[in-house]
Amino acid sequence: SSNEGVMKKSFRNNNSIGLSVDYRIFNFQIRNYTSYNKMSSQESPYGSFSQYTRKLPYDEMRNEFGNYLSHTQGWHNQTNTENPLWEADLKSYDKSAYYEISNNTNVNWNIYPNLILRTEISFTRKESRGTAFIDPKSRIFDQKGEFHNNLNNRGQLDKTQESSRYMNFNAILQYNLILGKNIFNLSGGLNMVSRKHDNHRERYTGFPNGELSNPIYANRIEKKPDFYEKTTRLFGGFTSMNYSLNDIYLADASLRLDGSSEFGTNKRMAPFGSIGAGINIHNYELFRKQNIVDHLKLRGSHGVLGKGDFPPYSAATTYFPYDDDWYSTGYGAIIKYLGNPNLKWEKTVSTDYGLEIGLLKNRIFFKTAFYRKKTIDLITDVKIPTHSGFNFYKDNIGEILNKGYEFNIRVGIINNRNLQCILWGNIAHNKNSILKVSDDILNYNKKIQEYLKNQYDTDKEAGRSITQYVPGGSTTSIFAMKSLGIDPSTGKELYIKKDGSVTYEWEASEQVIAGNKEPKHQGSFGLNLNYRRFSVYATFMYRIGGQVYNSTLANQVENVDFLRYNADKRVLSMRWKKPGDIAVLKDIKDFKLTTRATSRFVQDYNYLALNSVNIGYEFDNKLIKHIGLNSLKLNLYLKDIARWSTVKEERGLNYPYSRTYSFSLITTF
Repeated sequence: SSNEGVMKKSFRNNNSIGLSVDYRIFNFQIRNYTSYNKMSSQESPYGSFSQYTRKLPYDEMRNEFGNYLSHTQGWHNQTNTENPLWEADLKSYDKSAYYEISNNTNVNWNIYPNLILRTEISFTRKESRGTAFIDPKSRIFDQKGEFHNNLNNRGQLDKTQESSRYMNFNAILQYNLILGKNIFNLSGGLNMVSRKHDNHRERYTGFPNGELSNPIYANRIEKKPDFYEKTTRLFGGFTSMNYSLNDIYLADASLRLDGSSEFGTNKRMAPFGSIGAGINIHNYELFRKQNIVDHLKLRGSHGVLGKGDFPPYSAATTYFPYDDDWYSTGYGAIIKYLGNPNLKWEKTVSTDYGLEIGLLKNRIFFKTAFYRKKTIDLITDVKIPTHSGFNFYKDNIGEILNKGYEFNIRVGIINNRNLQCILWGNIAHNKNSILKVSDDILNYNKKIQEYLKNQYDTDKEAGRSITQYVPGGSTTSIFAMKSLGIDPSTGKELYIKKDGSVTYEWEASEQVIAGNKEPKHQGSFGLNLNYRRFSVYATFMYRIGGQVYNSTLANQVENVDFLRYNADKRVLSMRWKKPGDIAVLKDIKDFKLTTRATSRFVQDYNYLALNSVNIGYEFDNKLIKHIGLNSLKLNLYLKDIARWSTVKEERGLNYPYSRTYSFSLITTF
């Protein structure tokens, strides 16, 4: 398939092919599936869409000869601004491609009628490459200092190569036993996983012109090529049991022991387990005599899960060759990573329980679940004395708690021969809480405050709201200084300190949790309608509650440089102008002073989106039979159709959002 991007000259092409084989002989079943996927893509040379939305509509892009200007003329005695079309007209490019081949083989051996051995082995190999070239005429080199101002060093080519290999092996022995009303399912097995990933990057600089971008035309290769490698292996054994009594009482239990090379030599093995139980109330004799409740089930489970995906060499002290200097015996080695032999698995203790109800021949079906997930032994960076030669190492410190619930409902409104209509919906809630953090995280918070404190009032970076991690807070907390709004007498912002005092001065250390990006509720709902041969399927997505820091209002309205860049009418309509004005935005004369993170721009965030609509029509077989067709169906698919939000913000500036319309014709002969 070929997919053109929204931005000009950007695309993504995908090609794939697969082969499936299923062979049975005696008590054996052998299945194999092999697939090959290839992708190539190119980024748009026109850059970010926001570069164009910022330009003034009357900026002159070309000179008198029709060529693009590198900068457009500044207005109102302002400096010139960059012309994004200048870069687009150069020979710069950014291309990438990969191919992936995978093979999956399953062998099932029916040893006895109630005993089966299932084995599976899969291999995946992926090779990718990327090439990014910057034309010597690019303005980027005007900003890189004296080295790149030298004509012999202008122009840059980055070449990357990545390779990954994955192997997974499973062997499971399953035994089923039926004793009257008792059903037992027992299983045990082994699991082996191997992953290897390496990355190679090299950079060339100094090209004569944009037409000659091959490495042979480069003036020099910048430093030595970078090479990164990561190899991990996992070996585990597991067993599980499922029990059912009269299809009413249900129970299951599982136990797993895993060992991973990612962890310290003293903590590589870790046990995990879970238990669960359920009751099919609808199978009681009492419920079988009525025709209202068709399904009624209670269930619950408790278990421990493990996580081990973090940067390599965190558990093992690793030496790298030191080849910058050579000695009489060759070159030496230095410690690159300080390992922690006691680094152990990050664990999540999870408890959940739920209820399922089906009414009126399951025309109304309701499902709910409540959960509590506590993550312990979080793997974080721990600061250590610098005289050790390192700033930090990995350790298990930190705890996070997630609690929430999910509701799902499906209702069959109409169900007859010509018309079927089903409404469905779901809602979810999650509360995230930080229970414990490491000293290094607390030091990180202080560094964030120090960073913001040292920013000049004219720096755009000074206005960022940066997440900090504190006990009692959330990983999605919004930090800002509490605001009383714009003072009607002065047009300046009034802040409230933690001690309750009022000030005009913003302080990084006085920031508090002003909101939370996590929604109170979110979910989706939709309609599935069939009328004779027509079908309509529509889905909506929604969000209720939670907040967002409206950076659009802060950066593109209150602090926008309207003398040089495009702006909307709120720049003037919402401003403080004279003493006594009740306004949302500060005095316009202060637009060059960046507004620091303030609760004034923390807004409640709710939205409703019409996510997709699928309209179909299936032709009568009698009408198409005479042209040699067995079936013929037409589909019209629409995606990202409409969106309504309580927050007016700019979206899709780096790369525009697109409304997708597609048509398909499906037929069989």
